[in-house]
Amino acid sequence: MITKAQKKLNQLETELAMINVLEACQTEQK
Repeated sequence: MITKAQKKLNQLETELAMINVLEACQTEQK
């Protein structure tokens, strides 16, 4: 159970990091 939660957390953190990078790129283009 804990391992599943940790894997999900890692996945969300990875997605969040990718979103932050995309937002940073969009901000620089403006």
